[in-house]
Amino acid sequence: MVMWLWPNCIRPALYYAGANTTVLRTVPVIGIAAWLLLALAFVLQLSGGQGIDMVVNVAGSALAFFYLAAFTFPRFVAALTGGWDDRIALRRSYSSVTQRAERLGGSQKEFERLRRDIVALDRHRNPETDEWIDLIQGELLDWADGNDVSPDASKARSDRIVELGTRLYPDTAPPTKAPAT
Repeated sequence: MVMWLWPNCIRPALYYAGANTTVLRTVPVIGIAAWLLLALAFVLQLSGGQGIDMVVNVAGSALAFFYLAAFTFPRFVAALTGGWDDRIALRRSYSSVTQRAERLGGSQKEFERLRRDIVALDRHRNPETDEWIDLIQGELLDWADGNDVSPDASKARSDRIVELGTRLYPDTAPPTKAPAT
């Protein structure tokens, strides 16, 4: 179960919270250690361990609780195990939204979910990212709603997105494109 939780629940939660690579390496080790300590506690209890089984059980339970808390409170766990970056979280969320938009089927339910996720980019707002988020949300929502935008306005918005994206992400190419129409 520990191995199933990591790729399906805990890693994505930490990843989209902007956890750095230290966190993404540390938390699965904690999960494995928790499982091993709980297994050791079980073996010690069966063999009649004189109180040590309780100590090992408590330690394993604490680590297991911490591991499972990474799914519900990813930023808290990231802060304790190595940190996170809000700009990385924004970039990962934006990339996820645009990739899903490119694969989008035609159902109304999928469009509503995409719109919610576009609006949810607001959770990454700070003074540094305000304008960029406004622009990318406008571009994505115009695309999702099928709004006609003049070519001049679209080019001006795209140029500003690139300019701000380059400032936010100087070491890498900024995420700049909306899904193809």
